[in-house]
Amino acid sequence: MIRGRALARELLHDRGSVPVTRPFEWVVVGLCSWLMAGAYLDAWAHRHVASLETFITPWHGVLYSGMFAILSFLAVNALRNQARGQEPDRMLPTGYGLSLVGCVLFGIGGVIDMFWHLRFGIEVSLQALVSPPHLLLMLALGLIVTGPLRAAWRRPGTRAPWTAVISATLLLSMFTFFDQFDQPLVSTWAATPVLPATVKYVQELGILGIMVQTALLTGVVLYLLSRFTLPFGSITLLAG
Repeated sequence: MIRGRALARELLHDRGSVPVTRPFEWVVVGLCSWLMAGAYLDAWAHRHVASLETFITPWHGVLYSGMFAILSFLAVNALRNQARGQEPDRMLPTGYGLSLVGCVLFGIGGVIDMFWHLRFGIEVSLQALVSPPHLLLMLALGLIVTGPLRAAWRRPGTRAPWTAVISATLLLSMFTFFDQFDQPLVSTWAATPVLPATVKYVQELGILGIMVQTALLTGVVLYLLSRFTLPFGSITLLAG
C-alpha cells in the first residue's frame, strides 16, 4: 500500500527520468488526435442522429479505442523501461505520467458514463456536456492531450516544438468541445427570432459566446508565449 501511494505521488509529480524521443512524442500526438477526433465525431452523432439512445455506438468506439491506444502505448513503454532497470515511478518521460493518470481516469469516467446513461438515458443539449461523468472525462482528456506540452515546458530552450503546439491545439479543442453550448457559430443566439421583450437577452448571449471563445483562444496563445517562441504557422494551427 505504501509503495502504491509513493508511485501515485510520483506519477502526479510527473518527473520521470527516461529521455523522451521524437518518435515517441509524435506517436503520442497522433494518438491524442485520434482520441479528440473521436470526441468530436461523437458530438456530431449526438447532434445529428435522432435515434441515438444507447451507449454502444460506432462513435463511442472511435473515442474509446483512441483512449485505449494511448493507454496501451504508454503502458508498453513503461513496462519496457521497467525491464531495462527503471524504477516504477520513473518509467515514462517527464510530462507523460499525468497522461497515464488521465487514461486511467478516462476509463473510470467511461464506466461511470455508461451506467449514467443506463440509469438516466442519453443526455441532450447542455446536459450532454456538463453531466458529472462528462466533467470527469473532460479532466481526463485535458491530462492526456497535454503530455507533449508538459514535456516541452520542462525541457531547456525557448523554441516550442511542433508537438507542443499541436498538444496546445488539442487542449484548446477540448475546451471548445465542452463549450459548444456557447459557440456563436453553432448556437446562433444573436440571430434567433424572439419576442421584442427578450431580444436583448439573446443578443447578450451571442456577444458572450464571442467573448468566451476569444478568451479561450487568446488564453492558450498567451500561455504558450509566456514560455516559448512559437514556430511560424502556430497561431494559424491554433485558430484553424
